[in-house]
Amino acid sequence: MIFIIIIIVIVVIIISYIYFKKENLTNDSSCGCVFDLDDTLTCGQERAKEAINYCKMKNCKIAINTARPTKWYSDIKLSQLNLNEDDFNDDFYHYDFNNNCTFASNSCLQESIANNKVKHLQTFSRKWNIKPNKIVLFDDQITNIKFAKNAGFSAIHANHVNCGIPNSITNVLETIF
Repeated sequence: MIFIIIIIVIVVIIISYIYFKKENLTNDSSCGCVFDLDDTLTCGQERAKEAINYCKMKNCKIAINTARPTKWYSDIKLSQLNLNEDDFNDDFYHYDFNNNCTFASNSCLQESIANNKVKHLQTFSRKWNIKPNKIVLFDDQITNIKFAKNAGFSAIHANHVNCGIPNSITNVLETIF
């Protein structure tokens, strides 16, 4: 009788270990790649694809963080970027226009967008339990880059000179992750 009890306890321990190990592997990610859309993913698509592939290879969570006012990305051919909706469907963050800025005040609007993006990065960080410095924001607006870095996130400027994400992006990401 005691032998059967010992066997049952061992089986329960093994099953519990396997379950919790699997749970930790599937729900815990050590990095995140968060992409702006316009002038970040919409141009320089080969470099964008390189960044996305690297992030996927590292098992990073992927998100979209855009200044667009709605969850709208039908103008981007996701398959050409090696993305599909399931990669970021629950992590698509867009701009909330509830602010006191007018379109006449460009600096107010830029700061509002940057603050909004940082708020979304913080939500993403908490949701996936990823340290802020292991989350990279790819964005073409320098204000967004500065605000993200000031909040402790990593950020890569997708500038207009390169039209999108910079060359040698894999080397840059390797230093972050």
